[in-house]
Amino acid sequence: MIRGLGIDLCAIDDMAARLTDLASVFFANHFTPAEMSELRTRASRDPARHAAGRYAAKEACVKALSTAAGGHRLVDVLDYREIEIVSAAGSPPYIRLHGQLQLAVRKIGIERMMLSMTHEHNMAAAVVIIE
Repeated sequence: MIRGLGIDLCAIDDMAARLTDLASVFFANHFTPAEMSELRTRASRDPARHAAGRYAAKEACVKALSTAAGGHRLVDVLDYREIEIVSAAGSPPYIRLHGQLQLAVRKIGIERMMLSMTHEHNMAAAVVIIE
């Protein structure tokens, strides 16, 4: 049974601008060290495109979790680094939760989270379904 659904779009150009802003703490506040490492080493050499997709996935995950929790907050303060988008060779990206968010999700009995991401021209999109 579907308990939550979330969708989000992110402009790749906006993410590229954030990547070049040396004073920005956006990436440190929203991406895990593993995600940052992956963005820098992707074969496509287009970190903004991949960052936009992952950020859209995190936002879609937040929306789906909110739906699954009946519109209530699962944690007092959301730390986007507790939502990690993992890419493993030969398999599609998936969501791994950490910390307080992981504990809260276990508490409400979420069994499975499914993620789909896409990129087209200047946009990245993601959909998350929670069972």
